[in-house]
Amino acid sequence: EQTGATVGYLTEAANTVGAQWVGAQPQTGGKHAGQMLAGGLKAAILLNTEPEFDSAAGSAAAQALGQAEMVVTLSPFKANMAFSDVLLPIAPFTETSGSFVNAEGRLQSFHAVVKPLAETRPAWKVLRVLANLLDIPGVSFETSKEVLARATAKPLVASNATRAAITLTATTAAPVSASIYQLDSIVRRAPSLQLTADARQEVTP
Repeated sequence: EQTGATVGYLTEAANTVGAQWVGAQPQTGGKHAGQMLAGGLKAAILLNTEPEFDSAAGSAAAQALGQAEMVVTLSPFKANMAFSDVLLPIAPFTETSGSFVNAEGRLQSFHAVVKPLAETRPAWKVLRVLANLLDIPGVSFETSKEVLARATAKPLVASNATRAAITLTATTAAPVSASIYQLDSIVRRAPSLQLTADARQEVTP
């Protein structure tokens, strides 16, 4: 404060700020991803994620989800087959429009690169139909623009100013790292990318 400096935070993933903007985080009494993947869930819906590869829990996540009574996976691929009870196909992000919010709080939208395969639908449409079948009100969206308008209706309040005391604590947990071509479900399934020197190079913390 004395120098007029501000603090900038680098987010963990590409859309961390967007997730916070729309409230995709534990609410009252809710559990965060680490707690959910530790086990004890009755049911789980996995949206375009493979916890064994996409979470710090790794293989332990698969074991925990295998103990759930029901697991529903929404994915463009045959993913999570070892523990999923239902697999619902969805279009990958390359075949649908969407938006990201970067660490600056800047909203960036994009269009589909190609048309979805056959009768594939984007995840938001699949979720909308499920919500309609469950008689959940307020989700009868017709376009992704309507979804975006609802998601961003509440103003984003972003600030890198800090007024509270910050305590830095050491951790003994090993950092999680992955090969450049193992970061998402699309690239990890690309044989040509897996043959490159970058893919073969071992990543060390």
